[in-house]
Amino acid sequence: GSGLEDSTFASGPGTPNGAKPSPLSVAGAGCASFDGDADWITLPSVNLPGDFTFYLWFNTLSISRSALASSDDGAQYFTLEMNGDGTGATAPGRVAFLVNGGGTFYVAGNRRGLNDGRWHNLAAVRNGSQIHIYIDGERDGTANVPGFTTVGSGGVYLGREGGTKTNYFNGLIDEVAAWTRALSDAEIGNNCSA
Repeated sequence: GSGLEDSTFASGPGTPNGAKPSPLSVAGAGCASFDGDADWITLPSVNLPGDFTFYLWFNTLSISRSALASSDDGAQYFTLEMNGDGTGATAPGRVAFLVNGGGTFYVAGNRRGLNDGRWHNLAAVRNGSQIHIYIDGERDGTANVPGFTTVGSGGVYLGREGGTKTNYFNGLIDEVAAWTRALSDAEIGNNCSA
């Protein structure tokens, strides 16, 4: 079809909005290429009512703060942020995981230099009263999320920030997956090395 298909996204292919296919994938026949200029992919809505894991591979040289993936149902959301620390500040080479539902919480990865033009794996996990960020199969940050409820069931976007249509990503994204449970450290490590 006309969508950019991904071999691991259970909900089916996405709809590109300016994003292009690229043969430079980390796995499979292709990935999605974003130029950072108002292009993104809309994925089917994903209901993430409690614990969840959102997983992808990315490759970029950009230093601009942008969204790798995000959801927005008008009230609750999650964002996987590139070149940011979760506070809205630019932090080149870092990634952050933000959630909003009963309050806004974030965790920034400690690792730097992720905008090096190489493929990196990113997993964001909500497990009970904590959120975790994993980089290249290893847990790299944890935050407590007291009172956090849900990120809702809004649309999911690759390469832009949710409903605001801002912070466009410049680079490649591949092998996107979502689970309605918290994957274990071992499962994330195994997926990263597969």
